[in-house]
Amino acid sequence: MKNIILFIPVLCLLCGCVYSKDVYTSDGDLAYNIVCGGTLNSWDNCYTKAGKICKEKGYEILKQDEGQYDIPLNPGQRGVNRNLIIRCKK
Repeated sequence: MKNIILFIPVLCLLCGCVYSKDVYTSDGDLAYNIVCGGTLNSWDNCYTKAGKICKEKGYEILKQDEGQYDIPLNPGQRGVNRNLIIRCKK
């Protein structure tokens, strides 16, 4: 039972999720920060989310970065952070 309890948070960190939040550029334009971390996610998941947000208008990538972090309670395990900031084309 103890192993299952420890396994669930690790699985959540590995899988990650894809979500977005509204942000604003320095010119005041609406943009979106899309987060698609987790070792089972990829940049494709970020691009798919961007396409769903902007639809047929398309989007412009303003910033894209990726980093790693240590997974708490699991020494030696690393997680992946991915952030994509986009602006929908007008």
